[in-house]
Formats: sequence, structure tokens, C-alpha cells
Amino acid sequence: MLCPRCKVEMIEKDYRGLKIDRCQQCKGVWLDKGELDEVLLKKMGNIIDAGSISQAPTAPKTDVAFCRRCNNHPMIPMRGAGNVEFDWCDKCEGMWFDRGELTVLHYVKDE
Repeated sequence: MLCPRCKVEMIEKDYRGLKIDRCQQCKGVWLDKGELDEVLLKKMGNIIDAGSISQAPTAPKTDVAFCRRCNNHPMIPMRGAGNVEFDWCDKCEGMWFDRGELTVLHYVKDE
């Protein structure tokens, strides 16, 4: 799968039995439908994410992310708990977290 931001091939990595797609260039994380619940349940947000928001992507956040699972369908920018920004595909319900965003969500969930 290609990264919604960088458009480079992502790698799939296993985290406690959950296969997560990660971009090696911008360090963003793709979660398929239902995977966020597993990440939060197993308290893996800070393990899966690769840094802080201050180390975030080179692509400006104003750029539209495109779902690579849904043939480049434009994703919808969303704001969640802890004021975390992420992108959501209204077709496959996949979620894109730029570097650091999943870590912030992990700590908000634990409060």
C-alpha cells in the first residue's frame, strides 16, 4: 500500500498480532477499520507510533490525504480526543495518523 502523504510503499509490521502499515519516509501509520480499537485496548499507541508531533511530516497538514485502499479517494480531516488530527476514509473507514498523532491519542486515552 502507498502512503497517503508521501506516496511511497509502506511496510507492514506486526505488533502483538496486529498488522500495521507504516511509512518509512514520514513515519505515519495507517489503521484499517477496527484496528484503532485494538491499538487502544492493548495500549500500543506509543509503541506503534514513531515519535512526537514535533518531528512530524514534511508534507504540510493542509495537503489532502488520499486513501490508497480506495483508489485515491480523498480522505476527510478529523479531530479527535486530545485535539488529535487524523484523516479518515468514508469508504473503507481506514484512518491515517501522521507521525506523533497516535502517541498523543494513546496518552489521552490513558488519562
